[in-house]
Amino acid sequence: FPILIGRAYTPVIKFVLCGICIDLVFARLADGAKLLQLRPRQHQQRVSSATGKRPLPPTIAPREELKLDDADLIGLDEAGVRSLNGVRVAQYLLQLVPDVDAFRLTLRAVKEWAVVHGLYSNVLGFLGGVNWAILVAWVCVVRFAHQS
Repeated sequence: FPILIGRAYTPVIKFVLCGICIDLVFARLADGAKLLQLRPRQHQQRVSSATGKRPLPPTIAPREELKLDDADLIGLDEAGVRSLNGVRVAQYLLQLVPDVDAFRLTLRAVKEWAVVHGLYSNVLGFLGGVNWAILVAWVCVVRFAHQS
């Protein structure tokens, strides 16, 4: 069951989907034009190659990720800015690291290690998700610089 944490520092809905814990944050952009550009477009109907008669469902073009910048923060309340900052930091870190796959794998391992050892919790004064991500990104960048 979803749990709404409405009075949290950053409003969030926490739930589990197919065994995956998800924290869903929300922000309402002042200008939705950027989102409308990302709407998936349906392609033409396809015909089944097996029968040549029955149309297949239309294909949907792959959705592009919304790239956030400073202009997207204009007109937002404080909670909205905090919600978007998490996404902005994640996008920045993925641009910064030289090997995204290595970064993601290392970050998963480090987060799991921190959870197992009771060191993963902003609430208790330990490092949280974004903190671990920044540290792992720094190690990936420094390691890459020393290899070059």
